[in-house]
Amino acid sequence: MSDFSNKHVMLFNDLPWSRWPEVLPKTPDDEALPLKVGIYDDLVALLPDDSNTRRAFRRAMGKYARSFRYLDAVASDNAMRHDIDGNTVGPVSELDRHSASLELYRRTVIDRAKARKTERYQEQTVNEERTQSREVPTPAASIRDRILNKGLK
Repeated sequence: MSDFSNKHVMLFNDLPWSRWPEVLPKTPDDEALPLKVGIYDDLVALLPDDSNTRRAFRRAMGKYARSFRYLDAVASDNAMRHDIDGNTVGPVSELDRHSASLELYRRTVIDRAKARKTERYQEQTVNEERTQSREVPTPAASIRDRILNKGLK
């Protein structure tokens, strides 16, 4: 799961902002706020006109907007969108809330399936180790048993 972590904040903190946009988190503990539609252009205006910086910002925004914490903020009841200064500009649409909820559900299902698969793999590995740790008869022991049992096996 792509969760909101130090990585996302560091990506924003490493950018050369002319002034820090209040809507973006400064630390991993900061609340993720749903962004207003079209805020990308407002945020880009605070960055220098450099293609590498813009590319880094686009990548950071993509990761942030797909993070669990951001999607959870968008999916919450009565979620409100925020402008560049952190001011409320209006509610998140029902369609956006529903889409975020579905994405969170999809990720939960995938994570649970991965956990079950890992658990089954670990159980299988333990069972194979138990089977391999049992003494396996050697050909000599097998021949000796046949001779002693007069070939009845």
